[in-house]
Amino acid sequence: MRHKLICLVFATSCLLSLAACSPQEPIRLGFVGGLSGRVADLGIDGRDGVLLAVEMRNKSGGLKKRTFQ
Repeated sequence: MRHKLICLVFATSCLLSLAACSPQEPIRLGFVGGLSGRVADLGIDGRDGVLLAVEMRNKSGGLKKRTFQ
């Protein structure tokens, strides 16, 4: 549970740090995490958390009227 919280905090901070991008294009995000092997459970949960956060943020209007990809 603690790892999920850390991943969510990290994803949120990444989203907020991208506010300085150009306003014409959607904000593009990347995810780095192990999706196979010993740490697959953390990587998959982190990826799913980022996807959920992006979906929720886009539904609420994005960041300064810009969506995330």
